[in-house]
Amino acid sequence: MTLDRRTLLVMAGAGGVASPVPTPEAARPVSGDVLAGTAPLRLTDFMTAEMLNDVRNGTLRVDCAPALQAALNVASGRDRSSLQNGRKLLIPAGRYLLAQPVVMSWRDTQKIFDDGDMRRLTIEGDGQANTVLFYRGNATQPAIQIRGFKSGPGQGDGVSLRLSMQGFQLIRDLSTRHRGTGLMLNGAALIRFVDMEVSSFDVNIEMVDVLRVYMESVHINGGNIGLRARGGNFSNPNVYKILSCSISGNMTHGLHVIGGCNISLDSCAVEGNGHNSRRGSASILFEDGPSQGGAASHIDNCYFENNYVAADVVLDWKDKAPGTIKFTACTFQRTSAARAALHHIRLRSQTATMIAHVDSCAFKSFGDYTPAPERKAVQIQSPHVTVHWTANLFQNPEEAPPPVR
Repeated sequence: MTLDRRTLLVMAGAGGVASPVPTPEAARPVSGDVLAGTAPLRLTDFMTAEMLNDVRNGTLRVDCAPALQAALNVASGRDRSSLQNGRKLLIPAGRYLLAQPVVMSWRDTQKIFDDGDMRRLTIEGDGQANTVLFYRGNATQPAIQIRGFKSGPGQGDGVSLRLSMQGFQLIRDLSTRHRGTGLMLNGAALIRFVDMEVSSFDVNIEMVDVLRVYMESVHINGGNIGLRARGGNFSNPNVYKILSCSISGNMTHGLHVIGGCNISLDSCAVEGNGHNSRRGSASILFEDGPSQGGAASHIDNCYFENNYVAADVVLDWKDKAPGTIKFTACTFQRTSAARAALHHIRLRSQTATMIAHVDSCAFKSFGDYTPAPERKAVQIQSPHVTVHWTANLFQNPEEAPPPVR
């Protein structure tokens, strides 16, 4: 997906021009039976008549954020016993305007540490093609923020928030594109994202102190940074599975992982990222090394094309912990002289041993791109790096790295 097409999609979805938003309404009161039940909640139960009409007409003139906030408060189970789970929140098909941020603070304000709770929040739309949330709110706060409480030493096992989201889009309105954060997640043990799109923010998805992540068929497109994962005061990223996802059209980094380990990308399309191949941008950047594990990442069966970046994949380790990185059956392509990665893979470690294995990958070019010796497919920038090569295809011999074992 190219940036031009992304722009057209957002213009079509948001009407091209932002409409004025009236003073936001409060959510519609719901009955005690709905609040006390255990069945899935529906966002429409919390919406006023004006909100419902706006969604039916697709005009994006009435703020639905108060209804979403009220629904999240109930679905998260924050007012229920710690021995009870939360409830599923269903968001029916439609186009919903969010003109102000939405926050779900799970036990963060109560300072309740790990008490054995399982999943506390599930949000499910009718599919990313059908349920779309357009954010037109304050860029200084994330559009949707979900926080779990991180306990201190001697207070339990840390975080136990389980979060599942699927079946919707969250898009920054065109009038304020590339501003703010789309989805902010802070303090969670396990996150599951399926059939989603988050696009057109400064940072589409920010994860802090999120241990484990499973993502499938998620599109992270058209931002400045697509997804950034890092530690805060609890834990670095640890065991991420990113499967059949699209990371495209992001200006600086598509995926930026700081200090993470066991990060798996499987069958992902990584295309159209970057805006300058000489200024340090990367489609995928692993920074500071796998400080809490031995394996930094496994990138398998992924497709890299049309990325105007310093390198498609950059490993830039400053941490003293040694580790490994593996590439298998990936395709790296330079498609034109105008938009070509300076390098496909760049490996650097300042102090620690880095062992890379590149297996059955293809490095190719076509169109008007002209091969050049200074544009090595794999650039090794440190004596601490050792690379093992197995059955790889380098279409342009002048760009092939020297054999290293």
